[in-house]
Amino acid sequence: MRHRLPLILVLLLAAFLLFFNLGSSSLHTWDEAGHALVSREILDTGQWHSLQLDGVPYLKKTPIKFWLTALTFKTFGINEWTVRIWSTVFAFATIVVLCLLGDRVFGRHVGVTAGLILVTSHQYLYKHCARTGDVDSYLIFFWTAAMLLLLRSLQQRSRPMLYSSFLAIGLCGMVKHLGQVPLILLIVILFLALSGEWKVFPLRTWLTALSLPLLVILPWTLVQLWMYGGLFLDVHFGREVVSRAAEGLP
Repeated sequence: MRHRLPLILVLLLAAFLLFFNLGSSSLHTWDEAGHALVSREILDTGQWHSLQLDGVPYLKKTPIKFWLTALTFKTFGINEWTVRIWSTVFAFATIVVLCLLGDRVFGRHVGVTAGLILVTSHQYLYKHCARTGDVDSYLIFFWTAAMLLLLRSLQQRSRPMLYSSFLAIGLCGMVKHLGQVPLILLIVILFLALSGEWKVFPLRTWLTALSLPLLVILPWTLVQLWMYGGLFLDVHFGREVVSRAAEGLP
């Protein structure tokens, strides 16, 4: 029990910093308010397959965040707490996963320290993440979980964990935008190639794993293409992925 005490203390601190007075302040960014309106419109229209904002198709983001928030609105009502609760839940889950990942790679003390650093970061708490109704904490969770599952699958030679890792990568695309999936897959492929870890499983297993993110994102993507065609490609990929990436270049 004593060796687990630092982890328990970090998780208690995380719970306090993340959940205390979560709904006490008003919505204070456009994204937080706008995402709440998109989620409310799901309930108003009954259209779960098509995100809308003021009756106009909302094609910038993928739907999981809005689905979860809409379900929470339906169950507990619409207020600041229900706008933010899922972001906070995923942020707390990320702290848990990060501690486990650090422990697995570098040892228990490193894992606990990593969790402590992240949960006491002002940016993580308040900048489009843990205590706001935005999508970033969803993405961080699934990405971190995918890496932990990948590492454990390689260490234990576990195909179920490997497949779970690649399903989590697919979910990264379903919580923010689809451009996350090829980026994360590229990082994973580079890691496997440079480390030689790809030899742990046969090629057939890797091909199966690589197909899983596509299975996650393809149904919703095909619906959007069928409904909106080139407009979806222009907004979701052209503006949200390519244009925003270019903004970061000198």
